[in-house]
Amino acid sequence: MLNKWSNFINETKGAENLAARVVCVGPNDKILVIKRAPGSPTDLNKWDIPGGHVDMSDNSFEAAAIRELFEETCLNYDEEDLTYLGRHDFQSDVVYYFGIFIPKGDVRLLPNPESGFIEHTEYEWTTIDQIKEYEKQDLTIFPIYLLRMALERVQKQ
Repeated sequence: MLNKWSNFINETKGAENLAARVVCVGPNDKILVIKRAPGSPTDLNKWDIPGGHVDMSDNSFEAAAIRELFEETCLNYDEEDLTYLGRHDFQSDVVYYFGIFIPKGDVRLLPNPESGFIEHTEYEWTTIDQIKEYEKQDLTIFPIYLLRMALERVQKQ
């Protein structure tokens, strides 16, 4: 998959994994976090924001973000609903972050349609301060400044 994307995106050369993640901002400046299932292959029992790897079938990072958001939360959006927040390089990963504001629908945690595995067991709408309390032990790695950026953009709309 990465070789195909490398032909089109020079800025990701050398990356082993491409991913897209979504910061969902709801009422009262709360952010959606989801908890990885105990049997998860990575970061089990840690809180995270929706997102995952870019697949061969994805036509863009935005398409990957929308697909992952739906697979993990059943929230259904269009690519046009996304706001680009930034890119974060971590080790050999390149992750693109997008924001979605005032989610439509209810979060539902269902089995992944491809694997049948339930990837997440809980979700919460929480503040950045509460998220920072999880940071030391219960949170996967993602930049807190991108959460702040998502909130700032919501307030400007």
